Amino acid sequence: MPTDDSKLEPSRSSAVREQSGLEAVKSSTAAADRALGVRAIVVYKIAKACVELGLFLVLAALWPFGLAEHLSGFARGLTEHGNHAWSLALARWVQAAVSAHGIELAMCALMFDGVLTGVEAWALASGRWWGPWLVVVSTASLLPFEVYEFVRQPRASRIALFAVNLAIVVYLSGHAWRAHRPDVRSARGD
Repeated sequence: MPTDDSKLEPSRSSAVREQSGLEAVKSSTAAADRALGVRAIVVYKIAKACVELGLFLVLAALWPFGLAEHLSGFARGLTEHGNHAWSLALARWVQAAVSAHGIELAMCALMFDGVLTGVEAWALASGRWWGPWLVVVSTASLLPFEVYEFVRQPRASRIALFAVNLAIVVYLSGHAWRAHRPDVRSARGD
């Protein structure tokens, strides 16, 4: 007696459709999670670039009006009239950093890092294939300096900064690696 395979076929095809549907949902969920992580990094990079470039613009606008002299006078006033440990510590910090050369160096660092951070945010947000790698290389290159500074003067803020930057490097390098692995396979003909 012949069997009617036509009745079995719909159940097989629906099982295949369900399996491929589950894989698509898992894939889209993983992609959404990765996209959320990249968006969070973009927001962080945009905020950082805005703060750095804003500080640069404020310092550049105040520079012609004797910024170094005013800050030095502020530090002297804190030293003479400060009653609390925090105000004396702030006075020492300002006095150490207010030379004309120190302010010029800080302005250059703020401008350079602000522009680089803005380019990183743009490259990630626009989906450039090299964007994650730019962030990984620029962020990872500073990690040894962060470790040095932490060993020199341990502070919770330094370890937190190191942890955030390390997390960004690990996440984006994995994201970029996964995103471009299929391209490598297809280029080889696998």
